[in-house]
Amino acid sequence: MAWCVRSLCQYQTNKLVRIQSVRLGSLRWSLNGFILLFTW
Repeated sequence: MAWCVRSLCQYQTNKLVRIQSVRLGSLRWSLNGFILLFTW
């Protein structure tokens, strides 16, 4: 039972980290595009 809960917590954490990294990646890309637009 404890193993099931632990694996579920691990899965939730992985999902959260993945969502945050995707959000950060898109933010970085939009920032890069913004800078490129202004430097051109």
